[in-house]
Amino acid sequence: MVGYIAVIIACVTWASGGLLVRFLSLQGFQPMTISFLRVAVAWMFTTVFVLGSRRRRRRVRARDLPLLALLGIIGPAGSQPLFIATVTMTTMAVATILNYTSPIFVTILGRLFLGERITRAKLAALAVTIGGLVLVTGVYKVNPRVSPAALAVGTASGLLYGLYTLLLRKTAGRFEDPILIQWWSMMFGLPLAAVYSLREAWPDPATLRPAAWAMALANGSGPGFLAFILFTWGLGRVQASRASIVATVEPVAAAVLGYAVFGEGMGALELAGVCAVLAGILIVTSGEGLGTCQRRFRLYSRRSSEGGTVR
Repeated sequence: MVGYIAVIIACVTWASGGLLVRFLSLQGFQPMTISFLRVAVAWMFTTVFVLGSRRRRRRVRARDLPLLALLGIIGPAGSQPLFIATVTMTTMAVATILNYTSPIFVTILGRLFLGERITRAKLAALAVTIGGLVLVTGVYKVNPRVSPAALAVGTASGLLYGLYTLLLRKTAGRFEDPILIQWWSMMFGLPLAAVYSLREAWPDPATLRPAAWAMALANGSGPGFLAFILFTWGLGRVQASRASIVATVEPVAAAVLGYAVFGEGMGALELAGVCAVLAGILIVTSGEGLGTCQRRFRLYSRRSSEGGTVR
């Protein structure tokens, strides 16, 4: 039960990141600046965590550094900034749902690059998910609730996160610890995120209230660091197939938080679309070892078990 609670808290914490992004945006922070601050703060907290645990004794081989750099470019400097940009362009629920389509993209990419077979269940999942996205985004309307730009950016965030997951699957046996993978990927992604932020106008520090900096700190320490630690810890105590189902609480939590704080309501068709997307994700992740999220969860769980309890 403790493992399930940890996974749920982690997913809710990730969902709360949308609230922090929205608040920071209202304080004058631009999307790429928010992303850079989140990665920087999360990397600092992860560094302290690694140095305070036995993980610092585990070394990464030099030949693995290019792959870790690629993970940093695709994840912390790729998918994450695009997701944050999507949050500022549309509702939290829509942004999260678009990012959460990554398992569907991995199904397609796995077929193209790894030769994985697409089963009837996967085809059904693709159809259900696409139908759900049509309902959520309202692209069938004359005036859709989601702009084409938001749809494109949000879909790109899901695609890059799917590619990030695919790379983890491809190299499942080369790394010892998901926490170290996270640390290295953030370190390599941080310089690129900094370059992105320099292209934007930073708010004047003299005009910012302490609460703005507190939110920036919370965005990096909560969704950026603590959620990943709790998620990894919980996966060492929960079956991967069940964890993949529990993890779908994230887009639901994002929708609830968006409605409670910003009044981001949804009609019956939009809610039906959310349910359809979640159903498609569950179909993909409940397959016999071929589900994208399920394999990723198994990887994290196995590496966490080998490394001992995450504290």
